Amino acid sequence: MGKKFDIVDVLEGELGTLSFGAILKAHRQLLGLTQEQIGLQIGVTKQTVNDYESGRHIPTLKKALEIGSKIGLSDDYIVTAVFTDMLVNEGKAPLVKKVLNKAS
Repeated sequence: MGKKFDIVDVLEGELGTLSFGAILKAHRQLLGLTQEQIGLQIGVTKQTVNDYESGRHIPTLKKALEIGSKIGLSDDYIVTAVFTDMLVNEGKAPLVKKVLNKAS
């Protein structure tokens, strides 16, 4: 297999650390694929691709690595992105609970 394509090399300087969804979306758009087309390549539905790209759903690390492998993204960027997403979401949970408790 040839050198893996790293969309992050193109975008990282401008956007900083990217989420898994941002990496997937940028790579998909660069390839000129629809969510449905890339979903077929990676074995998920169009809705799941949309959920990943929007950050509504974070794939398991195993699934994210499988996706990265199928579309030629480096494992190190995938791992960093997924763990960043998990930390951001974990970090938001206490704040969301605090805001909801104050509202009730």
